[in-house]
Formats: sequence, C-alpha cells, structure tokens
Amino acid sequence: MSYKVIANDVNAFEAFDIILERWQATPKKFPYDQPGALIPQQLIPNTLRKDTETLYNFYFFICLYMRGGIESVQAFRAMIKLWQNNPEVFDPFYAQHLTQSELQPLIKHTLAGMLPQSLVSGLKMPNV
Repeated sequence: MSYKVIANDVNAFEAFDIILERWQATPKKFPYDQPGALIPQQLIPNTLRKDTETLYNFYFFICLYMRGGIESVQAFRAMIKLWQNNPEVFDPFYAQHLTQSELQPLIKHTLAGMLPQSLVSGLKMPNV
C-alpha cells in the first residue's frame, strides 16, 4: 500500500511567510509578542536536528499527534521525550511493524508524569 501527499505550495508558503515575518519582526508581532511566547520548534534538541531524515520524521509524527485540542508546546515536549526514550519509533520502516499492544505502553510510559495520571491510565489508541 502506498500513500501520496499533495500540498498546496502557494498557500503553504503564504502562511509560512506571515508566521516567519511576525516572529522575525522587531518588536515581535502577535502572537509572538505575548509574555512567554515560544515557538515549539525551539525545544527540539540539537542532537535530533543533526539527522535531517530523523527531523523530518519527527515533524511528520508531531503533526499526527497534534490533531485535536493539544497545546503545541505540550505536544513537542511529549514527542521529544518519546524520541529520547525510543528513537526507533520515529523510523517509519520500524514503526510500521509495531502493533498497538507494543506501541501503547511506550506512549503511556512517555506521557506518565507529563499529564494527570487519570488521563494516562485511560489512554486509548485509536485504530489508524
């Protein structure tokens, strides 16, 4: 089975240009002028950045994780911790062979201490 991802380059670059301009402005523009404003990508460790393929895979998986009502910084911290504990799950050739029963404990272990225990213990993996 193969998948094809199609992106609208014009719309994507237009959005990225607006975001980048707001971040690079002096003084910074909304929302980056707010107290404690942070681009979550700043949290990515240099060791993860050294391998561009791993970094691309990380961004892909972070997008999957960030669907729904999760804050970007929280998602990045959780995924960075998962990468630090189990970097192999960010290799799609490895991860595609993991079963739900193999992957779920890794994610639960990563989220333990980051979220209230009541949420972690009730974590259900969607069938994707």
